Amino acid sequence: GGFPPGFPFGGNNVHFSSSGGPGANIFEMLFGNQGGGPNIEIHGMPGMPGMFFQRHIQKPQQIVKDITITLKQSYTGTPVQIEIERWIQEGDIKINENETLNINIPQGIDKDESILLQGKGNIINAGGKLIQGDIRLNINITNDTEFTRNGNDLYYKKKITLKEALCGFKFKMDHLNGNQIGLNVNVILHNGVKQVINNLGFTREGAVGNLVLEFEVAFPESLTPEQKEALANIL
Repeated sequence: GGFPPGFPFGGNNVHFSSSGGPGANIFEMLFGNQGGGPNIEIHGMPGMPGMFFQRHIQKPQQIVKDITITLKQSYTGTPVQIEIERWIQEGDIKINENETLNINIPQGIDKDESILLQGKGNIINAGGKLIQGDIRLNINITNDTEFTRNGNDLYYKKKITLKEALCGFKFKMDHLNGNQIGLNVNVILHNGVKQVINNLGFTREGAVGNLVLEFEVAFPESLTPEQKEALANIL
């Protein structure tokens, strides 16, 4: 009984969805991942031909793992390697096995979303019929950059001086796509003003967001009488 380690599973069906969203597994909605023995249904009437018992085995409970990636990896997409432990049950015999899976995290995935690996989880052999469970990967995202995310848009807050706000300036930034972007600002900027650069945000299922630059002007805490007079004459 049982199966040797590395039992083949066939195609690799991958879906990702928000927690509790439309992509949630139908078995969770029907059964709530509840445990217990198999359901027994009785067909036919007592004492009549055609009476039989049919055992309906619930799909094995999901294997759930947490995966942590960086904001940059969520922007570009990234391959990850995960170690999983599953069991294979045939009758009263249950065998545990370990497997290393190579998974491609799709670009644009967001925090608190999950990836469903269909048919890669625990297995029940019910009279030669394989009932294969799923693996759910919950996505956590760390961020050690100056960028933040809002939907598919990428935000970058740039602090500038009052002089730069009035007279213009140049600066360079390292984008999450690996490129360095140079900007030449030659207009007067108000505190909190935003500038949008199209198609430099997150790509998700064919939709592309924008890069939004938000400028924060740092005003001087004090001015000398001479500076005040000079500004009054200029402004």
